Amino acid sequence: MAGRKCVMAFLSGWNQFNRIKITLDKDNFDSTESDFPNMVHISEPLGLSCVFDELGSNANRKKIAFTSADGTTELYAEIELFDYDNNEAWMHVLIPSASSSIDTTIYLYFDSNHADNTTYIGDSNDAIVHNVWNTDFKAVWHMAQDPDGDGADAIKDSTSNALDLTPNGSMTSADLVDGKVGKAIDFDGTDDDLEANGSSLNLSSDDFEFNFTINFNNLPTNGGEADQIFNLANPTPDRRSYLLDLMQSGGVLYLRFQAFNGTATPTIFVQRTVTLSTDTWYNFSIRRAGSDVHVYQNGAELSTATTIGSPTIYDNTDDSFFIGSYNGIWSLGDFIIDEFRITIGDSRSASWVKATYHSLWDSMNTFSEIPISGTINLVNNLLDFIAVSGSIDLINSLQLGSTVDLVNSLNQRINGDINIINSILQRLEGELNLVMDIEERTKVFGTLDLLNRILDSGNGVTQNNYEFSKGHGL
Repeated sequence: MAGRKCVMAFLSGWNQFNRIKITLDKDNFDSTESDFPNMVHISEPLGLSCVFDELGSNANRKKIAFTSADGTTELYAEIELFDYDNNEAWMHVLIPSASSSIDTTIYLYFDSNHADNTTYIGDSNDAIVHNVWNTDFKAVWHMAQDPDGDGADAIKDSTSNALDLTPNGSMTSADLVDGKVGKAIDFDGTDDDLEANGSSLNLSSDDFEFNFTINFNNLPTNGGEADQIFNLANPTPDRRSYLLDLMQSGGVLYLRFQAFNGTATPTIFVQRTVTLSTDTWYNFSIRRAGSDVHVYQNGAELSTATTIGSPTIYDNTDDSFFIGSYNGIWSLGDFIIDEFRITIGDSRSASWVKATYHSLWDSMNTFSEIPISGTINLVNNLLDFIAVSGSIDLINSLQLGSTVDLVNSLNQRINGDINIINSILQRLEGELNLVMDIEERTKVFGTLDLLNRILDSGNGVTQNNYEFSKGHGL
């Protein structure tokens, strides 16, 4: 007896026709990671305009749900930016377990008739999104808010620590620019920086990771002042804790992480040569794992780890944490900062760093089982040799108001299975022709299933079941 196809359960109360499968590539993980925040980017160029068509406005952005592979267990997600007018959105979804041995599957539901899903979905300033970022995250800044007016706490922290950033200098709305992920903040290198309470960001003897995405408008000059990227350090009363800067010497760029025990002499000094260009996005990670410090660029480690032993790092409870300047005074950087995440109490892992890069660079997710709306053109004449790889599955995809036209469309060579198991609940517009006039030179590999259950037939519809098994020359 032929095996039956497994049908996944659907989330109760949601329109089952409005669901998209999202597959996380196992090859982007070197080990299984728990509580991984995966960025999900949806847009019209990715073939996902159906989400925006269904929701209809920015106001309906929370009428969505993410689930695990079972289709029913809901996942927490943060909406970083939902841009209905341009059919684009960026969200961060908590993945309880992401495997390195098999692809991880989640689902996105979207339903304009559903109530806002505030139990699992929120904006960056909603408390529910704290669940996306586990307690080892001490700060997560998407740099997605308007810095105009240098308002206190303008740039939101997505964790429960509420370490919102205050813009300083002469920042305006024009400094909120397009980033690698959603929006980003542009620093002018003259007087712009961001400031947060630093008392919760002391490293002590803990493992840590700093992960940030950056685009340099200008690079530091040869032999000139270093550009400060971030720091918790006040040099005047010797309250130095740590800093990261970029400097150039002898025509070589050096990324330098230093930690201190209050004085000017570092207890940790980690330096890597880097190759950088302006107007290019980079992801960097600096992580401590026990007695070693690792530095990564775009998910790959730069050189081998630097062994630091067990140094003392000054706990600074008096001064602010700064991005873009040294304690708000000098060494101001001319760059654009996007995603910035601080972890203290966990070193993360090389696998985590690699996966974060692929997630932010939009090379993690594959979308499938996308609902079809509008006019569907299949084909009655297989003529050409254009390959369609994988499987084409149109199960539960036809929505009310769709037109099914099997004339002049399937002009391709099929490689894989075609499942057109359509439960069509509306009256069809036009004719549904299932005439198999297929030339001998074209072959179907796999099976071709046209199992049509039509409950309210339209004009000229004939109901037929066809099954062409593998090996038949059509």
